[in-house]
Amino acid sequence: MHCPPITAAVPLSAMRLPALLHRADGTVSAANARAEELAARRLVGLSLPALIEALSIRHPRGRILLPEELPTARALNGEEGPAIEIEVTGTDGTEYRLRASAVPLRDECGVPGALSTWQDVGTSPGDGLELDRFFDLMPDGAAVCEVQVNDAGQPIDCRFLRANSSFRAGLDASAGETVERTVCDLVTGLGEQWSATIERVADGEPTGLDTWIEHAGRYLNVTAFGVADRRVAVLVRDETGRRQTERALAENEVRLGLALDSATIGVYEWDLVTGEHRWDDRIREHLGLPPGAPLSFERFVAAVHPDDRAGLQAGIAEELVPPVDGADFRDYRGEYRVVGIEDGIERWIETTGRTIFRDGQAVRVVGTMIDVSQARLSEARLQEYAANLERSNEDLERFAYVASHDLQEPLRSIVSFSQLLDRRYRGRLDADADEFLRFIVEGGQRMQALVQDLLRISRVETAGEPPVPTDAQAAVESALHALETPLAEAGATVTVADLPTVMADPAQLEQVFVNLIGNALKYRRPEVPLAVRVSASRRGDWWEFVVADNGIGISPEYFDRIFVIFQRLHSKDEYEGTGIGLAVVRRIIDRHGGRVWVESTPGEGSTFFFTLQAVRAAAPPVEPARGETEDGSR
Repeated sequence: MHCPPITAAVPLSAMRLPALLHRADGTVSAANARAEELAARRLVGLSLPALIEALSIRHPRGRILLPEELPTARALNGEEGPAIEIEVTGTDGTEYRLRASAVPLRDECGVPGALSTWQDVGTSPGDGLELDRFFDLMPDGAAVCEVQVNDAGQPIDCRFLRANSSFRAGLDASAGETVERTVCDLVTGLGEQWSATIERVADGEPTGLDTWIEHAGRYLNVTAFGVADRRVAVLVRDETGRRQTERALAENEVRLGLALDSATIGVYEWDLVTGEHRWDDRIREHLGLPPGAPLSFERFVAAVHPDDRAGLQAGIAEELVPPVDGADFRDYRGEYRVVGIEDGIERWIETTGRTIFRDGQAVRVVGTMIDVSQARLSEARLQEYAANLERSNEDLERFAYVASHDLQEPLRSIVSFSQLLDRRYRGRLDADADEFLRFIVEGGQRMQALVQDLLRISRVETAGEPPVPTDAQAAVESALHALETPLAEAGATVTVADLPTVMADPAQLEQVFVNLIGNALKYRRPEVPLAVRVSASRRGDWWEFVVADNGIGISPEYFDRIFVIFQRLHSKDEYEGTGIGLAVVRRIIDRHGGRVWVESTPGEGSTFFFTLQAVRAAAPPVEPARGETEDGSR
């Protein structure tokens, strides 16, 4: 792989300070004109020892520096250490005090290199070193810059003299950028505040700047203050997280206020140390007071309905008792009536709150109050409606039972005597009379079937037994025994998988299977032998049963209709029956708390599903403690 030579983030020719690029062995690979003017010779190709010799690079106290003491040596090892002060001798013999710094570089192949720069600091020996150490130890971004003036002597901006790594990281700037760019170039958004600050610094006035800016999607707190010799110290702190938290808290506070207003929730606070109470106007509204009206704890208690006051006071006393587990708080909830202090209106109030404890003592209570009068009224109306509905259902059940039971005797007489007339006088009267008698007999028989089915569906509730663990396998076998003759005549095949024990009324579960298998028997396709499959699968606390057939099927628009009492999809000439079998199935499954539904494809068959509750496992017996009998005695 070809690796291009290392280059700096900023071209060396654009740098106003002496700058050099170094290869991995320290050899100078490039130098700008300012560096070579200072040395009065070409620097490219010089090693670090040769560079020290060419420029007579010395420690501020006069000792010649060793190559490993230069920041360049550290940068070549991948370190970005503090800058150091050095002394060099220029071409005209002038001695310069410079601050030497270096940053590590790497090419595309990962080979190390370094960029070194020199700054004229003009300070007494040691000052710069202490400042560098201080800057590099600071967790916040820090920099020192020097005020620049135009030809008229007016301050225009500052150029950086030194910036620590935190400062560069906060502004996404490289070392070269802090050297070559001015403050306004790098720190955008300072505006007139910055101009006024450096103008006062240029005039020698003590001044400072503390402002917020938004930079590259972050919130930065910028603080600046003047130091000696027209220099400005700049501190930058990234406050993005705090500002975002403050903004989120402010937005949540607005949302909470809107939620409390829309939900008519009042908020209160009780400082148990100072005895001070705080109530918002929503609570005053609940207590029948105008906004801002005086409200004390005693006045609040007095507004509670006399029948509920003792319970409230007992609840408050309990809330102030420290939890036995040593927790720092105790939650509570209560519901009571209040009588409006000024409007006299009785309202139901629900209170939810928390008592906070410190060192085992209750110190603060905070909570909410909401007017639940409308909910209470709706609940009372709903209970009354449910009671009326239950009585109505009971009356209907009783009526259906009595009517169907009492109708059976006269219907039996009508059918019996009609059949007697038909047998005795058929053929002795004219053809119309024979037909009329046939109509009477068939109509009576249909009426008998309807009455018997009505009685059967009414008995689902009136004659049903409480659910008990019931073997579904045995229930299917009983149903198949009851349908043995018609199934044999139809040449039907019934496949039954292993079925579970469920909570059910045994007789009614057998009736469910009789009706569903009988339904498949009735609506089979004449040209295809009937096949019925019965199976079950566990669904959490329920068992889902499946009774599938290959009959004529049902169109989707009739899926709900088939479970309605006396609803038929076919005429009585096509298929006999009253249309009550599936209604009985739904009634039984509803009584057991399950549900029933169907899936079907016309011409291919139908699959009926119903659910019943699984039998819960009995809790394991608790062994008595050592030394105790099972009844707890010793």
